[in-house]
Amino acid sequence: MTVTHLPDSIRRFLRAEDAAVSVEAAIMMPILIIFAVASYTYFESYRQGATLTKASYAMADVLSRLETPLTPQFMTGLEDMFVFVTGSDDELFIRVSQLRHEDGILKVKWSETNTGEDKLTQQIMQLHLDHIPSLRPDEHMFVFEASALHTPAFNIGLPVRRAHAIVPSKTRSGFELIWRDPAAAQAPADPV
Repeated sequence: MTVTHLPDSIRRFLRAEDAAVSVEAAIMMPILIIFAVASYTYFESYRQGATLTKASYAMADVLSRLETPLTPQFMTGLEDMFVFVTGSDDELFIRVSQLRHEDGILKVKWSETNTGEDKLTQQIMQLHLDHIPSLRPDEHMFVFEASALHTPAFNIGLPVRRAHAIVPSKTRSGFELIWRDPAAAQAPADPV
């Protein structure tokens, strides 16, 4: 069956292939753009997590070389260095905790955070035991923890998530890290 009753201009339009590439490009371009945006968002999320982990190992290495007591000012400097290395401070949380194996139990000697809240407790430590290596009696170590909020650049279905890194380490000198808060030491005693 041939179409003979159509005007010549319509027949020529149906047979013409002049704009085929333009039509194909118009169909494929949105698909390619969506794929590129999704790929960028997925790999940016992965990069953020990997950067957080690498920066956590770097900060733990800095702490392992520390030969003076850890102070609030040092924690602030550690936070600033962490922000510089990661390039992000989206709800950054860092925690340094000193652990010791005493009487057959792993105990938290002290714990400090950049926010002053959410210090490591015995109960919280029980949740992280799979990240902490076994210690011999009277052996000690510190744990550097970091977490940051990551919001995907584009809404492709990835949720806003909190990336975590837990790095157990020991000091190079073999001594325990010591926490010293000069403000707490200078605070007057409460009258009884």
